[in-house]
Amino acid sequence: MGKKETPLWIVLTQGSLLALAIYFLGLLGISGLLVNGKMGEGSAFPLTLGLIVITAFGGAMIAVRRTTLGTLPTGLAIAAIFLFALGVAGLAFWESITFLGRGGILMGGALCGGVLAGLLGGRKRRRGKRVRR
Repeated sequence: MGKKETPLWIVLTQGSLLALAIYFLGLLGISGLLVNGKMGEGSAFPLTLGLIVITAFGGAMIAVRRTTLGTLPTGLAIAAIFLFALGVAGLAFWESITFLGRGGILMGGALCGGVLAGLLGGRKRRRGKRVRR
């Protein structure tokens, strides 16, 4: 019997929740550095951009190797679900989100993280049997 595969919706949910958890913990750390004065306000946005790329990449890497869907579509799906959840959180807490300016840059960063995971997270290829001649 073959190995039982995990359903696609579970893989996508797990990858997205992992990305959200890492992102919110990272934002907590960045805000702690800001409050303590260990970091200036000017460096908060580049750190947040790096954090969003890394979290989308990490969540997508977990899902890319476990899905039957292609690697690139899975990476993009994780990034899209991650962005959707962040948009819902933004609407719930601040009642508005901005797509222009820095919001668009953060969205592009998350999509780049998903694409990178889709491109770099390919499955290991099996070597064929050697034919001796």
